[in-house]
Amino acid sequence: MNSLRNSVQLIGRLGKDPEVKTFGDKKKAAFSIATSDSYKNQKGEKVEDTQWHNLVIWGKLADVAGKRGAHSFVLLLDGIEDPHNLGAIIRTAEGAGADGIIIPERRAASVTGTVVKASAGASEYLPIARVTNAGRALEELKSNNIWTVGLDERGDKLYDEIDYKMDCALVLGAEGHGLHEQIRKKCDFLVKIPMAGKVPSLNVSVAAAVVMYEVARQRRKYSVPQ
Repeated sequence: MNSLRNSVQLIGRLGKDPEVKTFGDKKKAAFSIATSDSYKNQKGEKVEDTQWHNLVIWGKLADVAGKRGAHSFVLLLDGIEDPHNLGAIIRTAEGAGADGIIIPERRAASVTGTVVKASAGASEYLPIARVTNAGRALEELKSNNIWTVGLDERGDKLYDEIDYKMDCALVLGAEGHGLHEQIRKKCDFLVKIPMAGKVPSLNVSVAAAVVMYEVARQRRKYSVPQ
């Protein structure tokens, strides 16, 4: 992962956590603070703007593409614009065991108080990186032997026909128009979710959950001793 040189922002909860400060010191990171909306914490207590901030840590793409299990599992979001969708994806990704999420700096939702609330606090535990160019980030993942799986209704395989017991990144497109064509062309695999009704696709956060838990199911089955 040392060759993943893309500068990113890792976003997490601001507080007096010594581990957070140590991480920043070790990376010799530059810190900047941005205020957020008020929201309720997991105890249901309202937290005002003056009590909550985003902590932005400049780091490397490798910080997100680490391994919690035997294989890497990263999400690359190609322009998700709805903060509620972003928060829901973060919540599911953390629960499904993903290592981190990559989002573009421009033309995409950022991590705000609304996103944190929608994530039910998962954004405090899952590394999130902001990159200047999603296509370049995808190429860097591929160059480091991380297979890229794009979710697209035009995919030539069903989502459960892929063997996810490998280092991989799930690539998700924006609401409405899906993956950008240049991103779509760069993916190693294109998968789809079969639809039995009249509607051609699912909401992106729901579709993401379906695939993420297929990844988790396969890896859990693989890790259980026979």
